[in-house]
Amino acid sequence: FRASSFDFSALQTFIQNQFLQLLRQTQTHVLLVDEVMYKNVVQAVGDLTNVPTLTKTKIVCLQSNEAIPSKLLEHQNLSFFTQSDHSQVQKIISYLKLFSQTQFNKLNISMFISPKPSFYCEQIIKDSLLKISIFNINVPIFIQDQDFLSLNDSKAFADSVLGGETQSTNQMLQSVLLLQKLFGVFKEIYFKGSLAKKMALQCYERIYCDNKIEKQIYPVSQFSKIIIIDRAVDPISALLTPVGYESLLKEFCQFQGQTIFTQQNTFIGHNDFNASLSQNQQQKGVDQQLLTLSSDPVYYKINSLAIDKVAAEMDKISNQLKTFYAQNKNDLVQQRISELNQQVKFYNILGQKLQVHTRFLSQILKLTDSDFYRQFDIEQFLLKNPDAIDHQKIQQFISLQIIQQVPPEKVLKLACLYSISIGGIEEKFYKLFVKNMLHMYGFQYYPTISYLYQINWLTYQKCQFKIKDIIELFGHADIENCVFASIQPISVKLTELICYADVYQDLYKCPGDDKDLMRYLQQMMDSKSKRLTVKNVSMMLPGGDSDTYIMEDLVTPNENQDRKQKYNVILCVIGGITQAELSAIRQLNNLKGEENAPQFGDRFSITVMASDLQTGDQLIKGFFDQQKQTKFQEDGGQLKEIQVNDAALGKEIAETDEQNLEQVQQKKKRTRRG
Repeated sequence: FRASSFDFSALQTFIQNQFLQLLRQTQTHVLLVDEVMYKNVVQAVGDLTNVPTLTKTKIVCLQSNEAIPSKLLEHQNLSFFTQSDHSQVQKIISYLKLFSQTQFNKLNISMFISPKPSFYCEQIIKDSLLKISIFNINVPIFIQDQDFLSLNDSKAFADSVLGGETQSTNQMLQSVLLLQKLFGVFKEIYFKGSLAKKMALQCYERIYCDNKIEKQIYPVSQFSKIIIIDRAVDPISALLTPVGYESLLKEFCQFQGQTIFTQQNTFIGHNDFNASLSQNQQQKGVDQQLLTLSSDPVYYKINSLAIDKVAAEMDKISNQLKTFYAQNKNDLVQQRISELNQQVKFYNILGQKLQVHTRFLSQILKLTDSDFYRQFDIEQFLLKNPDAIDHQKIQQFISLQIIQQVPPEKVLKLACLYSISIGGIEEKFYKLFVKNMLHMYGFQYYPTISYLYQINWLTYQKCQFKIKDIIELFGHADIENCVFASIQPISVKLTELICYADVYQDLYKCPGDDKDLMRYLQQMMDSKSKRLTVKNVSMMLPGGDSDTYIMEDLVTPNENQDRKQKYNVILCVIGGITQAELSAIRQLNNLKGEENAPQFGDRFSITVMASDLQTGDQLIKGFFDQQKQTKFQEDGGQLKEIQVNDAALGKEIAETDEQNLEQVQQKKKRTRRG
């Protein structure tokens, strides 16, 4: 079920026309697309057999570790579609260089780069000495779902956190401008964060200043407002996703489409499972429900021949859970395992036979690993009891994870969680942690740890608040409730406040001190202003009011507007959005009330636009690059990318340390001589 009711057919038509125009212009026989963008491109182009001039054109998915198939050389015109990512362009060039000169001369090679090639991409193609025609394709955004527009760019998170205006951030800007072009100028623009401010001001300049066109010429947008939020404004929600069994189950299984709803209590074993299915063998072609733990129904179809295998696999999983439950003496871990065992049980409803997805079963086997339970148990302990933590035990566990060479993003996530939970770790352990990370994983992680320190994720005694303070404020014992219950992530709560013209009713849910909020509210009510505005409330949110603005010439909806009217809102998140945030947004969209007491879903319909839908681990992993870092220098008023080799960076830092040491030693010698 999707709550967003907005019609994006105009955007779909625009994307399709852009592709078809380039395919006709280059007379492309084969269009090769990487596996990340393949689904979006196929959906955008549509059925080419209905296009007279492109009936023989094929779209081929190019796997990440696969060379270009030799049989494609039989076709004369080859085209590649890629985003403006120099690593992808470099990979395509390396593939093409494998062809002999004779083979290559027979081909017409074109490269479609979205939205336009960066300086570094053009330089790579130029240095390759290959004859390649470059085309910009003005498609910065794709329709991922009815209520989700995606840029498919995982690097935007690092751009957002580090505050760099790079290609991915510009791509987000191009997407916003495209929406304005297709659906009209946004009457209201709200933004939070430094990059969000920059984007909103650029939108304003492009429409009203650069073009020098009066506002009346442009049609009013079909969207009532656009909200632009920088990922750096709310890094906590990204860090803590997944954080509970519900989100863990969802993230591990990587469900596409809708969320799943939960039913608990009864467990059907192998025999009961097959017996319930045999009663409905004749009900073929009927969608059957997979029941686990979440909020909306989802349906999966599998071959009926795989039912026995699925049932046997479920018995195996259940036995593993029971065995591990019996062996473990820790009451807290036993409780967690018992909850998980309840959540993976399947049972029959209303006489319909169950239908399961084999991928779900294979993925859930990961949850039976003892290492998973041990690490997750520590994460929950950190969140609930930061003041009662045995710091020596936690520090030893993190050090042990490094020695065992657990994937570095998991170690960094746990270390960041530890640091944020207690408001900063001890300086002695911080230095030891950095030393061990560089020793076990390599010097290329030095920039990563430095970035985490700059944004106060991994630091010593410098965090502004503890997670425990947020939990105690709302009286919830589990941070999972803060995400999936009445308390939304900060970014979602800010969105809800902006949507409402009168935010008095929801002010008590806003993160912050209750006393300060009520004191501020009383001051506002005593003043001449009789009603609160979003700008006033934003002053109480993390980050203060220094980077929160509303366009001065834009009008906020007044109280006299028709409450029955439904407003379409675009939420633009720079740096990617997590599943927890998207679920919270959809819960807001689904809130329905009575005619005299309308809820959020009766008045607003939010469509999310983000670089990508990712897990918390993916966001942290996209926050750094293991192979290279990118710096920027200004040349003639333009930013140019410079590739930085991590080994060279480490060598440079080491040489600097040696030089400093030599200077200190020489100074000591001179002092002794004196």
